[in-house]
Amino acid sequence: MREAGVALTAGNYTSSIRESIQAVESVARFLEPAGDLSKALGNLEKSASIHGALKGGFVSIYGYTSNEQGVRHSLIDSPSANVDETDALFMIGACASFVSHLIGKARSAGLLKKNSRGRREPPLDANETAAANAK
Repeated sequence: MREAGVALTAGNYTSSIRESIQAVESVARFLEPAGDLSKALGNLEKSASIHGALKGGFVSIYGYTSNEQGVRHSLIDSPSANVDETDALFMIGACASFVSHLIGKARSAGLLKKNSRGRREPPLDANETAAANAK
């Protein structure tokens, strides 16, 4: 998210949006080793309370970055995507919230644990998850 803020401040709105959604992808890869956002959301949906409409909204926001030419993939004919500061401000806020939501839900579902210094550790394995859910 830091890089998204740097790009936004520099007026590089396409890069800001790209960096924002890449932060979401990073959390998804942490929760789902295959790196698939839909699978990560599916795992959370099974173990935490995520409303289907909210999940659909997350998938749609992610889809926007793939559909808007040049946000996630380079343009051949143009140096940047057709996005502006308002789009970048929305995406940095939405993605920061998205990341916080994913982490919070994963934590409450026992998919993430904290180490002795309060920092996140990798997802729990199946036995640890079962033990955490039994508590």
